[in-house]
Amino acid sequence: MPLHRSATLPRQRRTRSLLVRSESLHKLESASPCSYSLAQAALRFAKHHTPRGSANQGAGHVKQAKPWTPYFPPENRALVAQLRYRRKTEVSGANADDKYVELIKEAKVGNCTEQSFLVYYFLLHQHNPPECHMVSLSPGDHVFVVLNESPNEEYLFPDHFNDWREDAVIIDAWVGICVAARRYPDVWRMTLDTMAAMGIELCLDTGNDEGSRDIYQWLEANTPCCRQMLDVNKKYRFGKEPK
Repeated sequence: MPLHRSATLPRQRRTRSLLVRSESLHKLESASPCSYSLAQAALRFAKHHTPRGSANQGAGHVKQAKPWTPYFPPENRALVAQLRYRRKTEVSGANADDKYVELIKEAKVGNCTEQSFLVYYFLLHQHNPPECHMVSLSPGDHVFVVLNESPNEEYLFPDHFNDWREDAVIIDAWVGICVAARRYPDVWRMTLDTMAAMGIELCLDTGNDEGSRDIYQWLEANTPCCRQMLDVNKKYRFGKEPK
């Protein structure tokens, strides 16, 4: 019914209404055109060097290989093991390590940490590096990059993305998102719905057992815990997890 009523508006009034909405949307999405162009270039850089997707189970984002899953050569498993070891022992968000980047390029795979690191590396190697940070979730298990937003003295970012700067831009290379920070949760949920429709599953840390070991479980991409991940977790600078 609302659509039918809007169709009956006089042509001039209807056109003006559409222009106002279009202008508002354009203003939100182009608050910093240079930032968006740079963010998109960084996203393309990360995707170009990880054509085989993520390293989960050697089958991209899925528990079992699907016909559309990128081929994952068995010999790459040794490279993935090296990536994970270096990530845990040497790599920090403040260290754009050339050797680590070369290892990712050789493996041609990367989970959210590796792909975010490629984005971060690309941005820091610009002629005039922008303000950017790798961001982790606590206690969640995800990493992305932000432009034009800084953590506080405790390395924490605002809990709610509506409180992030208007010109802050999120680059989430793992799911291919490049968007204004304030719109990130909505676009994240839409992306998860699309992934679930394709049969994509996510391997998430669902807690610890009595022996304090991490428990990883395969879940459909649009399960509530995945959809709510950005809302219920603390956001902190990569490598500076809150105590």
